[in-house]
Amino acid sequence: MSYEYRPLHQETLRRIIRTRAITVNGRVQIDLDPEARWAIIQNVSDAEVYIGNSTVNNTNGFKLSPGDSIAFNFLPGFEIYAYANNKEIRVMEVE
Repeated sequence: MSYEYRPLHQETLRRIIRTRAITVNGRVQIDLDPEARWAIIQNVSDAEVYIGNSTVNNTNGFKLSPGDSIAFNFLPGFEIYAYANNKEIRVMEVE
């Protein structure tokens, strides 16, 4: 099965699967719906949140400043983790 990666602004999004708020206290795995192709994460807190793999922390993660967002286009089985000290993020999963 081939899969074509396109930038979010060129992608035809079929539907929003779910949106939710997640409180990140320590390292937290963001559970993704198996049907999702995109995850959009927004930091709605007043301090940095770090995004990465299962070893993410404040020294090796991708820093998401307050108000910033990031979009991931991924295949099934992809894992995203967040790290922060009791901060909130919003996650939207899209097919």
